[in-house]
Amino acid sequence: LAASTAMAQTPPENAATTYREAMEKMIPFPEDQDLAARKALSGEALWDEMNMGGVMDVNQESLELLRRGTKLNVCTFEPDFSQGAGMPLEHLPKLRNLARMNAVDGVRNLAQFRGAVAADAWLAGLRFAEHVSQDGTLISGLVGCAIFRMNVEPLLRAAGDGQFDAEVLARIQ
Repeated sequence: LAASTAMAQTPPENAATTYREAMEKMIPFPEDQDLAARKALSGEALWDEMNMGGVMDVNQESLELLRRGTKLNVCTFEPDFSQGAGMPLEHLPKLRNLARMNAVDGVRNLAQFRGAVAADAWLAGLRFAEHVSQDGTLISGLVGCAIFRMNVEPLLRAAGDGQFDAEVLARIQ
């Protein structure tokens, strides 16, 4: 009985902790590769493994942490509302960069004919957008919307182009 009571009182794991760890480990795209990554994500350019693959390889641990966090139900970054408009929100640009890295990883996987893996990355990105939006600030909601768009657009483009099999399409729906 005491063990079950202790388990009932244990707060659920907070995805924000996992996301912070992912942000700490993430190595952003170098400036010269950032534009290429953005173009690949938007569909303006094809994936260039020679140019961007190394950065993606280095960031696999960060991406795995992000995806692990999206499986958790609770996410709160606990902003300090007592500071009013001056509250620190330095985590938001880092979350956006992490989300872009995830979305670009989806593009990479699709280019390597791993459509199911690409879809899983983008679906995790959609859940990540939901988590980011939960902070209760307008800017968090806007960043969440941007993260949603950067993941849903390539997902819908790939689905529209017939890149997914029936099983993946069923998971997307």
